[in-house]
Amino acid sequence: MAAAGRCASSSRCWTTARPQPIAEIAGNEIAATPILIADRYDTHHAQLTATISAPNFEIEALAPATQTMERGGEAQWLWTLSADSSGRGVIAVGITLTWVSKDSGLPETTVSLWGQALEAEVNYVFGSITVPQASVAGTVLAVVGFVAQIPLIDAVLEVIGKLFFRRGRRRSGARQRR
Repeated sequence: MAAAGRCASSSRCWTTARPQPIAEIAGNEIAATPILIADRYDTHHAQLTATISAPNFEIEALAPATQTMERGGEAQWLWTLSADSSGRGVIAVGITLTWVSKDSGLPETTVSLWGQALEAEVNYVFGSITVPQASVAGTVLAVVGFVAQIPLIDAVLEVIGKLFFRRGRRRSGARQRR
C-alpha cells in the first residue's frame, strides 16, 4: 500500500519507522506501509476518524470513531463483529484525517488516508448456530446428560451390589448349613 497524504519538501512530515499492524483477525495481522501526513500540528488539531461498514454483521465499537492525535502519536480503533448469518461477507474499513484550526475550531481540510475491504467467511453448524454457540450448547448438554445419569448410576450400582453381595450371602449361608 502506498503512503497517503502529501508532504512538500518544505513541510515536515510524520511517519512511523516500520509497518504497523492495521487489522488483526483471529491472530492474523494485516500490515501496511506507514502513512505520511503533513505536519500542521502547530496550527491545527489532527482528528482521525475510522469508519467500518459490514452489512452482514452486528458491529460494536469499543473505541470512539473520531480521535484526536498528537504529533508522533497513534490512534487505535477496536470493534467486535458478530455475523448475522453464515456465508461470505465484506467488511470495509476507512480512515480519514481532518485538520481542525486551533484558532477558529472549524474543520479546514479532510483527507482520506486509508481504506481496505476484507472478505470474511462465517461458518455455522447445522446452518443456524455458530461454532462458539455449538461449543457452549455441547458443554451444557454434556453437563445435563451427566446430571441426568446420576440416578441411573445409583440404580446400576444397586443391581451390581445385589448381584455380588446376595450371591456371597447365599453361599456363606449354604456353607453354614452343611
